[in-house]
Amino acid sequence: MERETPSIDDPSGYVGFVDTHTPQLLRVAFLLCADDHAAQDLVQETLLQSYRRWSRVQQADNQAAYVRRILVNVYLMGLRRKRFAETPLESRRDYPSQEGAESRLAEYDAVLRAISRLSHREQIALVMRFYEDLDDQSIATALRCRPGTVRSLVHRGLEKLRSDPTLHLQEDAPIRSE
Repeated sequence: MERETPSIDDPSGYVGFVDTHTPQLLRVAFLLCADDHAAQDLVQETLLQSYRRWSRVQQADNQAAYVRRILVNVYLMGLRRKRFAETPLESRRDYPSQEGAESRLAEYDAVLRAISRLSHREQIALVMRFYEDLDDQSIATALRCRPGTVRSLVHRGLEKLRSDPTLHLQEDAPIRSE
């Protein structure tokens, strides 16, 4: 079966799509992976798969949602592979020292670590809800579940973050979506 791919002069708009959506895909990938290099690899694989399926992406009602679904699939596929391939002894980040930034970086690192302890579906639901500002139906489409399941995933994820002792959150404190 021969794949239909965009031509070099790109009449189909693939290059424009990539230019427009890559920064957003990178941010979402970083929030899921918590690692710059892994996020770049995730986006690269996502764009490669979307290039291979570009004729289908073009036919989609919402091309960004279609490619975001590819990103989620690639992320979850990578997690399944990684589960059997790697066993890190310690996940630690070394940050360059800057005046007054240590506490912000420590808080940022604590949040990333807390998010990484959530289930993968909870991570995806929270990132898409609070970072991408997507509604339940859009998240449900990406996760291939029902909107009620999305609400449950978000609720459980927020409860776990609120009860995480490393975050020092108060019970009624809202979790910011900045």
